[in-house]
Amino acid sequence: MLSNESACPAAEQDAAFPPSEAPPAPEWPHPFRPEVIRPGFGRISSYAIALEAWRRGLQVTALSSGLYTYRITDSNGRAVVFNGSRPSMTSKRATTIARDKHAANRYLRDAGLPVAMAERVTAGEGPARLKAIAEKLTYPLVIKPATGSQGRGVFTNIETFTELRDYYHHLTSVLGVRNVVLETQLSGETEIRVLVINGRIAGAVHRVPANVVGDGRATVSELIEQKNIERSRNPFLSSGPIVVDREVEEHLQAADVALDRVLPAGHRLQLRSISNASAGGDSIDVTDTLPEEIGLDCVRAVASIPDMFCAGVDVLVDTRSGACTRHSIVEINATPQIGLNMYPSHGKGRDVPKMWLDECFPDSARSGHLAEESLTFSYRQLVAPLRAGVASEVTLAAIPPSRLPCRHIYNFPDRARLTTAERRRLEKRALDLGIAGRIKQEQTSFKLTIAADDHDDCRAFETVVRTIFDDREPESVKPWTGIVRHGFTVLS
Repeated sequence: MLSNESACPAAEQDAAFPPSEAPPAPEWPHPFRPEVIRPGFGRISSYAIALEAWRRGLQVTALSSGLYTYRITDSNGRAVVFNGSRPSMTSKRATTIARDKHAANRYLRDAGLPVAMAERVTAGEGPARLKAIAEKLTYPLVIKPATGSQGRGVFTNIETFTELRDYYHHLTSVLGVRNVVLETQLSGETEIRVLVINGRIAGAVHRVPANVVGDGRATVSELIEQKNIERSRNPFLSSGPIVVDREVEEHLQAADVALDRVLPAGHRLQLRSISNASAGGDSIDVTDTLPEEIGLDCVRAVASIPDMFCAGVDVLVDTRSGACTRHSIVEINATPQIGLNMYPSHGKGRDVPKMWLDECFPDSARSGHLAEESLTFSYRQLVAPLRAGVASEVTLAAIPPSRLPCRHIYNFPDRARLTTAERRRLEKRALDLGIAGRIKQEQTSFKLTIAADDHDDCRAFETVVRTIFDDREPESVKPWTGIVRHGFTVLS
């Protein structure tokens, strides 16, 4: 029988995940800073990868209204279809295996990797069968749906058959799960998500269950609210606020803490068992301190499943032995959320889209233009025809070779609302000149924001606007340093 834990390496090494009272502040990749990626909040993986491809001059075609499915094509006609972060180089078979936690466990075990002992249980098999499997595996146990993600329906540290039976009933009768997996509870207090792309480590984060830290003034409820405000600023974590539900209430009860209690300064209160970001968990980048043997096992785990190009590997690490670490592979995700590695709560966010495109399209590269990092496309305009049902796919216009470095903001005197003919004239001239930007009527003026190839194009467009405004000069002109969304829009 394979041990649940890997052997401890003989050579001592620095502790990979040292405890820290004040983890490092987050440092996110500049090409995908929050103001750039905002249209992709809630869909970080697909938006960021598509944006990186578009900036490289690759053709990007949306195939679904949520941009979950999209195609990237190079100048030679080579195309890769993505589902979220998963490229077509990962086969359907590999995806099916990874989705079935019990099947994936067998592949990992057969590869000699450290994993939990596991058994599948079908709804309706009855308490006797459940009890027999539990006694075979031995407590403590974990029960979870055979398929699923983001920690939903996962119950850990089950010590008695009564607890196990209640959770099994909740999964099969309340949640309607047909197949569940029963596993031995692995030892270890540190959960790591390692991102592997084509045999390379792209990033690793220490995942921490939802928690709040007292300041001696705020109640638990207020601390949760404050933390959710902080999470809302994070492009990835914004979609996973801490929600006070049954699990959180049980943790509060076990800690004998009420929502209206003020926590002492520095006191950390854990609110969940699972560490998923979607359930309010934190993430700390540990890429640079990941022990070599853990990284190698994660690469082996992805390689153990046929035709799997990339994946997120969840690892449980026992660091209680000091400098020496033991670890176990928990599960593997064929469609990882790359935002977890790009936007950690603490530490350095990794430029995953660059690594992704370097592996999928090695002949492509970033242009190096300074203006490129602030040039994006409009998600809303891209998917509008798909949502309306008038198109089955939409291809983005190619990125301007110059990256539109000439950028200005003009304020023109107020006047009556633009007529339909004037709007169309502006839109046509912007299209002819390759102008990006917008014009919007504000309280006392019209604000024109444009980005162009050069100053001649800026002046040519300014002339058209001045003509519409009865040849009046702009009241002010200043550089535009904000984010440029490709295309021109006339706003009401």
